[in-house]
Amino acid sequence: FVDDCNYKVVITEKSDESHPIKLGEVLINRVVETDHNFIKIESEYNNDTFEFVFDKVEENN
Repeated sequence: FVDDCNYKVVITEKSDESHPIKLGEVLINRVVETDHNFIKIESEYNNDTFEFVFDKVEENN
């Protein structure tokens, strides 16, 4: 985390080899909104911004 709402991610592997993102690239993410088990982020990559909504799932420990 860079601060309370922003964090950087380094791509270490990917499941879709046709996707243009490369291993080692850095994405900058900002938490936009949270609501119970949901989190909305904005992700900056290659001078574009993308929005994602994630749903919390139970851990498989």
